[in-house]
Amino acid sequence: MAWNWAGTDIGKAHHHTVVLNNDGEVLLSRKVVNDEADLLHLIRRSADAR
Repeated sequence: MAWNWAGTDIGKAHHHTVVLNNDGEVLLSRKVVNDEADLLHLIRRSADAR
């Protein structure tokens, strides 16, 4: 079974998330401002990363 791994650096003004696959390949790397709509979009994109 293949797994993806996500990590998020949380900040007051912005957040940065990286999603990696089992081989360490970057599937998603995105920085967003601290805004609910942007964070929800980032969560959806992280879940869909392949």
